[in-house]
Amino acid sequence: MDGSACNDIRYLREMPVTVRYGEVGANGFATLSSLGNWLQEAAGLSADELGFGAGALSPYGLTWILMRMILHIERLPSLEESLVIATWPSRFSHFGYRGYKIFDSERRCIVHGGSAWSVMDLAARSLSSLLEELTARYPEAPSGCDEFSCRAIPKMRSAACTSRIRVRKDDLDINGHVNNTKYLAWIMEKLPFEQAAFPRMVDISFRAECLPEDDLEASSMVADHGEIAPSMTDASSAVKYVLHSVTRISDNSNVCRALSSWPA
Repeated sequence: MDGSACNDIRYLREMPVTVRYGEVGANGFATLSSLGNWLQEAAGLSADELGFGAGALSPYGLTWILMRMILHIERLPSLEESLVIATWPSRFSHFGYRGYKIFDSERRCIVHGGSAWSVMDLAARSLSSLLEELTARYPEAPSGCDEFSCRAIPKMRSAACTSRIRVRKDDLDINGHVNNTKYLAWIMEKLPFEQAAFPRMVDISFRAECLPEDDLEASSMVADHGEIAPSMTDASSAVKYVLHSVTRISDNSNVCRALSSWPA
């Protein structure tokens, strides 16, 4: 990927960051949840500057929630590395779509991705519609963003590896539910093989909110390539795919599903 981000600089937001000690894992590289935090922060700043951010929704009792995100990872940044997080709003079509790139100090793109956002009514705790006056602030000629790997992430038939999780108050965000970045950590808690340095792709779908003291089970399994490839937009035989889920034990509902790819 080159050093460009979106076609219209009026909609581009860039945010410099330096990888801090608390943002790296045991391998010395930034964690997936750290990537998620940077992207979330940049997205919020971008939306606020363009007039359809959390501040614009708050008077109506509404807020943005992340529905799905895909990340393609060339490499993970290391401790004290200087980065630029770039983001821009793409089209609005039922969901608000957004693109991302993370550049290193040489302006090389090391991560790129896309996301889909919806609006939640905070009182009803249900999805709502974005006000027409705010959708009009999306670009008329939008720059693109990465497409998701498939139409819908398949449900796991069985689980090779599982891990139990109890939601803590520290896992919550300003909306009173588990922050989306926590799921990026949880889905990688148990893998059905010896973990490589990092996944080359993560496509994650958020299906329901989690609240304090919810008991969850994070599961994963190697996906059958022949079964999953037909549903994917760009399947490759050179990688192995892993299905992930986070399930609320009380009602056996998937609160999140994900698909990742790893070197074969």
